[in-house]
Amino acid sequence: MDMYNNYENTDNSELDRFRKFVNEYNFDLECMFDILTYKNNTIFLGDLESNTYYISDKLKNMFGFESNIVKDFANEWRKRIPNQSDVKIYDDNIQQLILNKEQVHDLVYKVKDAHGIERWIVCQGKIKRKDARPVYFAGKLEIFDDGIDIDPVTKLQRKNSVELKLLSTNSDKVGLIGFSLNNIRIINELRGREYADNFLKSITDAIYDELKDKIHLYRMEGVKFLAVLNEQYLTQIKPISEEIKNIITKLYLQDSFILRKSKTVYLGAYIADKRLILS
Repeated sequence: MDMYNNYENTDNSELDRFRKFVNEYNFDLECMFDILTYKNNTIFLGDLESNTYYISDKLKNMFGFESNIVKDFANEWRKRIPNQSDVKIYDDNIQQLILNKEQVHDLVYKVKDAHGIERWIVCQGKIKRKDARPVYFAGKLEIFDDGIDIDPVTKLQRKNSVELKLLSTNSDKVGLIGFSLNNIRIINELRGREYADNFLKSITDAIYDELKDKIHLYRMEGVKFLAVLNEQYLTQIKPISEEIKNIITKLYLQDSFILRKSKTVYLGAYIADKRLILS
């Protein structure tokens, strides 16, 4: 039995605390509905002027908060991030939001729950401003199941998640774009593991930022990746594959040494029968 199943319910006391937050603090209905379109009840809503947040019961109970109304939630949440490299990325993103250089919060990292278990989450949010001043923030969490394997470098789901994605599609046909990056081993040897990891993540981040509405991206073995097209974009498989190739080539061009001897990426795209893949 999942010990968090009982967190799905919303009781009257939670509704009362939600009403209290709406009545007493800055609240933006449009921003909240943007978050609720994700169909997820692990949400948080923040009045940035008073630094007071409302968090859902599931978030409160799962991550050990005492109340649905939390002061300085961003810092309290930060304390639950165990990996210092993730803390740095989190701090940088929050700073960019405050300085009006970013409008959206969208990060993947591990967080310790109320039982000390490290869980992979996707944290997404949207900021609302008034006269360039941040006044309201709405966000949601997606909490991965224990069986989901996340690549710690790119923060992409690994190959064991691909079958789950294929099973969830309604179409009998699936669009797949597989690609393998070249010379990563050479970069690793000449410039170090950290440089190579950062270069790899810059590529997957760029692909995700540009095509997140059209594909789901997975890391397979080594430097091999698979993009599964969303059903409505099957007819666009060729231009999407070209776009992926162009994004990768552009980033490789920033390092002229890599291009001296060989091509940057090996890429193949095809539409396949879902039943044959899953059999």
